[in-house]
Amino acid sequence: MAHHLVKQPNPCTDSAVKALLIKTRKAYATRNATPHKQRALTKEPLEAVLETCDGSLKGKRDRALLLFAWSSGGRWRSEVSEAVFENLRQSDEVGYLCTLANSKTTIPAR
Repeated sequence: MAHHLVKQPNPCTDSAVKALLIKTRKAYATRNATPHKQRALTKEPLEAVLETCDGSLKGKRDRALLLFAWSSGGRWRSEVSEAVFENLRQSDEVGYLCTLANSKTTIPAR
């Protein structure tokens, strides 16, 4: 739908992409496996992941991103990667509020 709105070809209709998806489904069927949704990350596993973040700049960044994604209700990776500081504001009631301009359920503004 998004491709159609901006008058661009949809890559999902490409024959190479369709062939790859067919091969993927066949590979799953051969292994008698079905794709499944991942369970939401709960507090205990999150704490274990946070313990792997060291005091380096990268470690602090990773910790901040993990806490942001988790505390904001479990954001999609794309939503976290598109978050910008300008959309963050301080609130006396809850600490900070972040406005997400786009999400997986909305069509990005153009």
